[in-house]
Amino acid sequence: MVTQIIDTSAHQQTHFFPKNTPVASRLGPIEKKNLSLQALARTKPLSYLAQNYGVSRKFLYQQAAKASDALDDVFMPSADDQKVLFYLPVTKNRIRQFVLALILICHSSFRGVIEILEDVFDYHNLSLGTIHNIVSKTVQKAQQINNAQDLSNIRVGVPDEIFQASKPVLVGMDARTTYCYLLAEDIRTLTDWMQNDILSPAGPDLQSRRELYDFVVGQLRGRENLCLHRIGPVRHMLENHRDNLLAFVGVLDERFAEISARFNVPLFLVHAICELQNLDENLPRYWQQQARLRKKLRDKFDRIKTAVRETLAETPRASSIVENLNSRLRNYFFLRRHIGNDYLHLLRFFLNHSRFQRSDRSERIGKSPAELLNAQTHPHWLGLLGFERFSRN
Repeated sequence: MVTQIIDTSAHQQTHFFPKNTPVASRLGPIEKKNLSLQALARTKPLSYLAQNYGVSRKFLYQQAAKASDALDDVFMPSADDQKVLFYLPVTKNRIRQFVLALILICHSSFRGVIEILEDVFDYHNLSLGTIHNIVSKTVQKAQQINNAQDLSNIRVGVPDEIFQASKPVLVGMDARTTYCYLLAEDIRTLTDWMQNDILSPAGPDLQSRRELYDFVVGQLRGRENLCLHRIGPVRHMLENHRDNLLAFVGVLDERFAEISARFNVPLFLVHAICELQNLDENLPRYWQQQARLRKKLRDKFDRIKTAVRETLAETPRASSIVENLNSRLRNYFFLRRHIGNDYLHLLRFFLNHSRFQRSDRSERIGKSPAELLNAQTHPHWLGLLGFERFSRN
């Protein structure tokens, strides 16, 4: 027997254990794994493996089955896909939350909400009118929260406008926190001047812009009584931060003075070329103005025009942060058709109280613009609207 053991490799040796001790219970995890793999591979008869390891054939079949199940879990669809993870009590309150989440988070249309509930939840008791009522009822609560917000921490307000169906929407944001303090409508002429003549890189000189700026602020002040809680804050911010918002114009003026000296031409002609960039090339006025300037500047016109365009391209726009918001607002304009202009109250509320999932600025991640503005946490936006959110135990 000694000779037989010596001539047998280590993994083929017969194992000896104290009398009356079950051999299978003495096998370690590694030995059981090797035994299972050999049983699945069938490179040797099962009877040989059973005898060599000193185990019963029944035990060998059990280990092989465990190994087979483990491989199935890795390479085949798991039966756990059908396992119930948790039960959600579906109430009318839960349906209303789901409807708002689909609209505000997923930008789903009203008909899309109906289709999702029918296809995924087999829920057929929702109509366009019901969805309209769900959204409309939250507007008043959202407006109350908006009006109660303390805006005193806003230091730099950035205004801009966006058009939808030929109607202007005046947008105001805090440059630091991206808090949206204004979504107002129908101040078309004033917002057009502010965007295209005052805060646009291509425009008049600093002194002219200051005069236009003060004129717009004065006109807003005279209209505050029409919508005090919306026009008042933006007028106040514009009034207090004129020099900050127009700081880029001072840089432009310095650069244009350098261009004037380099080409030995009057400064007002350089500014005229700058203002020319703000005109539509498809309109006769652009070409008429360009012809007059080309006649005065002759062969210097093209070189000065190129220098002015390069200067404008290197100057950051004051309203770039708002333009980022505008790209988000466009996804919600379908609400105007169903809810009317009041949808802006709900939209402003959602944008200010929905927390950032990601951001290039790490201090914003996991916080909402409202929390960043006042350094105070608040409940989830659904909780603020009075909904009781579902929570798994």
